[in-house]
Amino acid sequence: PEVEIVKIDLLERLEEGVGSEFIEKSAAVFCNFGLHYFWRSPHETRKFLANLVPFLSEGGRFVATVMRSDIFASSSQVQILNEDGVTEFEANKCNDNTVDVYVASIGKVHRESIITEADARLRFSEMGLYHVATYSFADLHQMYPSIEAALSPQEIKMSSLYVAYVFAKKQEKSSKSGALFSFPEEVEN
Repeated sequence: PEVEIVKIDLLERLEEGVGSEFIEKSAAVFCNFGLHYFWRSPHETRKFLANLVPFLSEGGRFVATVMRSDIFASSSQVQILNEDGVTEFEANKCNDNTVDVYVASIGKVHRESIITEADARLRFSEMGLYHVATYSFADLHQMYPSIEAALSPQEIKMSSLYVAYVFAKKQEKSSKSGALFSFPEEVEN
């Protein structure tokens, strides 16, 4: 299979011809631990998906891994320490439906939006994607046991905080405009 790596800003309209040979040919697109960058507003999510969805073939899958939204229902902080008592992972819920996340291997704090399955279903359906499944990382470990064998106890614990949402591209309906996935121009407040 062919792979094309392109450095682009998925919140801006793609330049003419970028990846054009892959339009409607990708069976799957993965967004691992990055969807929160496109979740600050529904408008940003639409811009991101307007760039991504056209590459998916009919029925093609979009898989996004995100932090489980339910982990903050009973606590505002999650911390994982290594065997020496040093923080490997920490997440602190903020007041604005975001989380400050620290991962030792990255070495700095970054902010992520809390993405619920209901919100993902709504935003993705607006752009022609329907929900297929949600998998916990424990489910994924059971499907692929060799992965779990390669993870440390802290990595297994950290991965239990995440889920994978799987969406598929709906069959295009004929439209008078001819463009189901147009790039949103207006800015919402």
